[in-house]
Amino acid sequence: MLYIGLALGLILISKVKALLKLQLRLTRTAPSFSHPIPTLKPK
Repeated sequence: MLYIGLALGLILISKVKALLKLQLRLTRTAPSFSHPIPTLKPK
């Protein structure tokens, strides 16, 4: 039972890591104007 839990945990971790990598790729390739502009800039 314990080994099954460990295996499932490892699979979940690897899936989460893959999702995070995908998100990083998407945010890197996204155009810069899609990011929120800081409001502290003087107009």
